Amino acid sequence: MKPIFDFSTWHTIEGDLPDLQSRVEDVVGRKNIVLVADTQGTEIFDLLAPYSLFQETKQANVYIVAQEKKPIPLFKGLSVMPHYSVAEFDSLRKKVDVLIIPNLSAMVPSDHNQTLIQWIQKQKRDDPYLLSICDGSLTAAETGMFDGVPLTTHSLDLERFQTYYDKPLWVNGVSMTAKGKKVSTAGVSNAVDGTLYIIKDLYGDGVYEKTKAKIKYPHMDLVRRGANASLDFDAYFEIFKKVFLRDNKRIGVFLEDGIDEFMLAAILDSNARTFPESIDTFTQQKSYVLSKGGLVFFPTKLDSSFPFDEIHSLNGKPDWANKSTNANWILYTKEEASYIFSICLSEIQKKEGKDFEKIVRALLDYR
Repeated sequence: MKPIFDFSTWHTIEGDLPDLQSRVEDVVGRKNIVLVADTQGTEIFDLLAPYSLFQETKQANVYIVAQEKKPIPLFKGLSVMPHYSVAEFDSLRKKVDVLIIPNLSAMVPSDHNQTLIQWIQKQKRDDPYLLSICDGSLTAAETGMFDGVPLTTHSLDLERFQTYYDKPLWVNGVSMTAKGKKVSTAGVSNAVDGTLYIIKDLYGDGVYEKTKAKIKYPHMDLVRRGANASLDFDAYFEIFKKVFLRDNKRIGVFLEDGIDEFMLAAILDSNARTFPESIDTFTQQKSYVLSKGGLVFFPTKLDSSFPFDEIHSLNGKPDWANKSTNANWILYTKEEASYIFSICLSEIQKKEGKDFEKIVRALLDYR
């Protein structure tokens, strides 16, 4: 049962926590982009993809704000330090130009953190763009800010969420919705589409095209229609066989300073959905790393001595690798020729087969 149980839990941090803050850049005249995070847990790609893409524009002040200023466990295998607590951010009296709601820890209405709900509602005074990502729609619907407005979510959860909230205009079978400044995306991987839509609206075609090219975005259109992702009996049986009848791997992802948030999040999110025995990030004797965009990341392991079966690295294979681990290394480059989700899904198909790759694709809501 370990992989199934682990799929729905948040990893904790090993060792003592240093007193650190993610790097803040405040440039007068830039738009202020605020990502809401939950100290009880936040979905990793939902949070880090918009953060990375807005940073890439070089025209935004981008902040992660949570109910408390302490490490946020991300699904899966990583924690990040927010820039501010909601109280600290309020004290700065910054205008919020874009407010982004990723999938937070609540998965049913009774689990909502009302501190965050009320804080989001207060931001209406600035008339920001509002971007709901994946199951962040549950939080967005709770605020009432999408009442009478198109709203989508992860395909596998849309029918259930409709039973909780009947005032949003729920939309099936699309990658994203937009009406005025209210934007929402389908699950996980579609965070990119909603983010790029707002980047285009704020900064124009030039910045939009440059940002798309940077990540090798593979689609012609941001709004794509098609059948919702689904998992039938055969898919659940494949998951059962994977969990109980196969030799599930202990996966590690190596962290170094300057690591790319977008690629890291895609790699962790994709591989977490293969139901490994475990998935962790690690460093070599460092309690944290500083990402490309200035975020403080805390790994779940402090060195490579954990018996990993497979290690993913964005910066090549370090010199110590052959001496300290027998794991199989999967290497990426900072300038991959293809979109990172395409690379991850291709690797998963090689390892797990085409049928299981389709399951991972559905769990990522990748279309």
